[in-house]
Amino acid sequence: MQEKDSINHPSHYNSGKFETIEIIEEITKGYDDGFVSYCVGNSLKYLARAPYKHDGIEEDLNKAAKYLEFALRYVDNASNN
Repeated sequence: MQEKDSINHPSHYNSGKFETIEIIEEITKGYDDGFVSYCVGNSLKYLARAPYKHDGIEEDLNKAAKYLEFALRYVDNASNN
């Protein structure tokens, strides 16, 4: 039996074919701005773990949406300045 590794490979980030950190790394390569990349990565993290970490999905889905709001607000402010 494999030992649980809640630091390096938490089960709620390893439920699919790819580990969430691999998906985040690949997707955020396309963003030029570090803050936007950070927000997108956090959104992905919360979306990936939503069905596995808590009893319900609402908390993590709301967190994902919030980080997308941060990114959109930042991009909007940058384009208006």
